[in-house]
Amino acid sequence: MMKRAFYFASSKYAVTCAFLPQYENQFKLFGSWGTKGLTGCPKWSDVTGKIKLKKESFMPPRGWRWDLEWHIDPEKNLLLDTDAGHKSYVDETYVNEERQPDGTWGPASVENTNVKGDAAAPISELPCPPGWVVVKDWNVDLDRAVDESGWEYGSIISPATKPSSWQPVEKMYHTNRRLRMTRQRKSNIARDQYMKQVEDASEGWEYASLFGWKFHVQPRKADSFRRRRWRRRMMPAQHVGDAAVFALEGSLVGFEKDEDSDEESARGVNVPMASCVFEKPEKFHLRCYIYQGRQLIAMDNEKLSDCYCVVSFLHRSKKTEVKKSTLNPTWDQTLIFQTIDIFGSLDSLKRDPPQVVVELFDKDDIVSS
Repeated sequence: MMKRAFYFASSKYAVTCAFLPQYENQFKLFGSWGTKGLTGCPKWSDVTGKIKLKKESFMPPRGWRWDLEWHIDPEKNLLLDTDAGHKSYVDETYVNEERQPDGTWGPASVENTNVKGDAAAPISELPCPPGWVVVKDWNVDLDRAVDESGWEYGSIISPATKPSSWQPVEKMYHTNRRLRMTRQRKSNIARDQYMKQVEDASEGWEYASLFGWKFHVQPRKADSFRRRRWRRRMMPAQHVGDAAVFALEGSLVGFEKDEDSDEESARGVNVPMASCVFEKPEKFHLRCYIYQGRQLIAMDNEKLSDCYCVVSFLHRSKKTEVKKSTLNPTWDQTLIFQTIDIFGSLDSLKRDPPQVVVELFDKDDIVSS
């Protein structure tokens, strides 16, 4: 069943390569970036920053070979950010204030936030990105449910740390208020060119104020943690039998040296999660015609059954309607599986097609038997 469950990878032409990622972590201490101060986070880790990894220790499993050396490969979605694919874009940030003991308004403990109330960079640290020009500079957004100055008001109710709702009219019990600032800009450069510029300038680093916070490409004054992704590519070394993807499961090997000798062992070594790249799949359409059943086994006390069929194909399944109180049901029903993606060559799929599994069940009001 395991081979059939992963049939999309069982062709010798399906897997083109696999990547092993790991992250280099640094902390800013007294204005300088380095590995000192990385509390609870190793120098080299997985994406979570919790599992320690050593890139010099990994060996490819049987059926695979190294294709490239370790190289910096930053996350492309960070390079694009939220304005990817747009010709024009509106930036926003919220300025927050708290009610002081004397009843006046003053700066909040977190002065700048996003719409969800999470900490954000102030306007002074949000320059217009490369490849964009400002159409309309920062201004107060009055086209909302706000008062004449653009403020909306809310209250913090313990144990919450920020208001759950906002109102346009100020009340004496309101403890917080915020102002939405917007800036409109438009693109004047090709997106692929912009990605290349940002990638070259950042050297692959991703920045965050604290570890676990959302990462961004452009460094900010409040950033104290940064990381960058390294990846190494593997290629299948054999082209017979099952696909090399099956050799990946639980078989990546890491070696570490024994402190008392020069011998290497594979004990206690963490390995990175591999991501596989498949060729473009072929698209199929499956139609299963279920006509009837004869002399089925009686499952109810009345010596009858409430019968239905379940048809399974790869990772998808469908079922027929239930025919009650019969041992000779007639369904006369067609189950249609739309747009099934199967990886592999057409010749290999023709020689060894995936199985269509039909199962019969008795419907019960509590469980299915």
